[in-house]
Amino acid sequence: HYSLLDSVIKVEEGVKHCLANGISSLAITDHGSMGGIVNFSDICEKNKLPFIVGCEAYISVGEHNSKDFLEVDSWGDEGSKRKTNYHLTLLAKNLEGYLNLCRMSYIAHTEGFYYKPRVSFGTLAKHSKGLIALSGCLGGMLASAARDEDPIKATREVAQQHKDIFDEDYYLELQSHNIPAQINLNKHCIALSKELD
Repeated sequence: HYSLLDSVIKVEEGVKHCLANGISSLAITDHGSMGGIVNFSDICEKNKLPFIVGCEAYISVGEHNSKDFLEVDSWGDEGSKRKTNYHLTLLAKNLEGYLNLCRMSYIAHTEGFYYKPRVSFGTLAKHSKGLIALSGCLGGMLASAARDEDPIKATREVAQQHKDIFDEDYYLELQSHNIPAQINLNKHCIALSKELD
């Protein structure tokens, strides 16, 4: 419930539900924030439940302190409009990654905040050590590229751009929501995974 206006899950209730249903570990990835991590980690530790901390970051196209911003709906039906920031799921795999997440969160809120707390690709590259990146949901850059005039070329370029930053710690994310745009994106991700390893 730290992803304001995005989530209705309360941390304690979520952990209890997972424990009751045999889920053996959890991750937290609030939108543009790390506000839920302390509460989440305390509750998981109390319940002896392994956990991963992360953030669904907003990555800006261009400099993160630019005031150029276009909000579109979460399904990406923006027609001819172009987004200027995208979701990218980041997970800390160690202490260095956690500290880099903290640095980027600070930069996003103090330098990059314009409707959303954003970081640039330059900031992402500078603070990528110890992080795992997932290509993201339908609000991600890869999903946007899949709707391009040449989706194969566009998705390849986006995936390679992320892989250049994260190397073997970049993963193409598959989600099963029975949404046509997601089904299309999954096909591109499967093809890209074979091509780009």
